[in-house]
Amino acid sequence: MIKKVRLKFLTVSLLALISVFIVITTIFSASNNKREKERRDFILADILRENGPLKTPNSFKITTFNHEDYLYTYDSIAFTGDKVKELLTSIMQEEKNIGNIGDVYYQISVTPSLIKIAGIDRSNEISVLKQSLLTLILIEFTALAILGFIIWFSSKWIVKPLIISNQKQKEFISNASHELKTPLSVIKSNIDVLKDKYPNDEWLSYINDEVYRMSDLINQLLAVAITNESQQQLSNETFDLSNLLNSIILSYDVEFFEKHKTIETAIDDKVTITGNPIILKQLITIFIDNAIKHSDETGMIVISLTNHQKILLSFYNTGSNIEDSEKSLIFDRFFHKGKGTGLGLTIAAAIINQNGYKVTVNNAYQKSIEFIIELN
Repeated sequence: MIKKVRLKFLTVSLLALISVFIVITTIFSASNNKREKERRDFILADILRENGPLKTPNSFKITTFNHEDYLYTYDSIAFTGDKVKELLTSIMQEEKNIGNIGDVYYQISVTPSLIKIAGIDRSNEISVLKQSLLTLILIEFTALAILGFIIWFSSKWIVKPLIISNQKQKEFISNASHELKTPLSVIKSNIDVLKDKYPNDEWLSYINDEVYRMSDLINQLLAVAITNESQQQLSNETFDLSNLLNSIILSYDVEFFEKHKTIETAIDDKVTITGNPIILKQLITIFIDNAIKHSDETGMIVISLTNHQKILLSFYNTGSNIEDSEKSLIFDRFFHKGKGTGLGLTIAAAIINQNGYKVTVNNAYQKSIEFIIELN
């Protein structure tokens, strides 16, 4: 969880930096382009005003009186006569008084007796602008990489209070659970003695049920507290998930029978997976228990395992569904729909997240629900 918090902090910080760099780059580019346009327009207007020899480098000037006879003046280093004539043809096809042909920009002055066309090659200036923009982007990427490393390593100290708080929370849950187990054991022992003396006392049965419920809650609180540590300590191996799933379902036969549940399975043979069988067994058990608790009386439970490009494990039961607004809440701690403690699916979610699995919750038909877990 702490690593995810650090990654989120790094992601948010980098996105903020990227946004700032984008704004800086946009302003820099727009400012340079504006200055270049103003400078270019000033030079072209100055060329049109000139009556003597052409003084501006990389430029040309075309004058005509009748659209038939043209006077060409140009910088012979930057242009040739044929190139200027070719540009004139392109300019006339454009039918605009201001424009550009590639990196050559032009401006036309029209009077009743005279037409002047001024042009200038700004390829060098445009190249400098592009180079300066590229340099800025490279500097920004370098700064982003350096700041990214700094943010990542500094995030250790930033999330340290969260680590301490999380550790204290786990210690409290663990200590409180262990402390509660002792009085519960004493109460349970005394209830057993009283039940021998008063076997038909319904009040003792109520107390006994609540003690079992409290014991289950404490065990699940402990499971929530140690899930992260246990995941890190257990090693992975390749095993037959089909056999594991069948053996777990077989162990529930008596409970299915006693609670009048109809069980159907659709399990592909020899589905192998790399993971930890203890963790997978815990995950499967949680979802089977959840299906038993939330299915209706004489309800149906369907468990399937398929391996078609993706390994999908699903648990379906009749008798319950969940609102779309609650689908994001069912894995939250202590959220439940009137049955159970609300911790089972929290533990399942922790296992799913830590192993990189994905879970989807679907309301199937009118009064049924299905959990589909992608194990790839």
